[in-house]
Amino acid sequence: MENTIKTDATSIKNTSLSDFSAVDTKIQEIKISTTSWIIAGCTIVSAIFIYILLSQSNATNTTTSTDVSTAVSTGGYGIYFLIGSVIIIIIYLLYKYKINLWTDADEDVRSVEKEFKQIINPIENVLREKQVFHIPSNTYNYTDAKAVCTAYGSELASYNEISDAFGKGADWCSYGWSEGQMAFFPTQEEKWNDLQKVKGHEHDCGRPGINGGYIANPNVRFGANCFGYKPAITLEDSANMSNRPLYPKTSEEIKFDSKVSYYKNKLKDILVAPFNNASWSEGV
Repeated sequence: MENTIKTDATSIKNTSLSDFSAVDTKIQEIKISTTSWIIAGCTIVSAIFIYILLSQSNATNTTTSTDVSTAVSTGGYGIYFLIGSVIIIIIYLLYKYKINLWTDADEDVRSVEKEFKQIINPIENVLREKQVFHIPSNTYNYTDAKAVCTAYGSELASYNEISDAFGKGADWCSYGWSEGQMAFFPTQEEKWNDLQKVKGHEHDCGRPGINGGYIANPNVRFGANCFGYKPAITLEDSANMSNRPLYPKTSEEIKFDSKVSYYKNKLKDILVAPFNNASWSEGV
């Protein structure tokens, strides 16, 4: 089945956009149709209400002054009766034919959106390419890493797959369990050269190339290197990329950053002295 889909990938690329547009149009038509029925119903009831008011107004104009209050009173009760009757008839028809404008419309939309996902998901997998992606944090043993990758619809990446990713620029300074009870991480030479200029961090990310090898103890905690369809980036992922350091921080740096964060929350309680007895800041 997958081979058939891949064989037709070119034709899918050419037709998928129009197919998606047709499905999206169908969803919009359902929503518009439902809204139209609701508006039409309200319009009919309003028209009846206005017609009755105008008719009653004309009727009262032909009466004598002594009969005006009686006509208005009687006409008012008649209006309420007719409006109530119309509402009851509408409710009866909706009940008889089991029509729920809101629920049925939502179900129709959900049904079409489900069909849309059934169309788009396999096509997305064809248009995307499988790749190696890394799940950081040293929290998984070898079995857990397998399970995490499987949860993403992927599998543990092989050495060859990681090597291919390295050739395309892959770089993360974090061990990940890989196929065959191996643990690897790739380091690009450019990054390695930058680290040689930072005292104390020269060896943080190993050497240029693919670092790691076989790990005899499957219970050691690493991240995971998966091979499959990488999830789409989220806003949180984007923010993490922007704040991601070039190299792992030392324990001393982590402690210092913790102190900085602590004092940032205390700034309003810290006294700052004036520049001198006459001015707050220099030159002021």
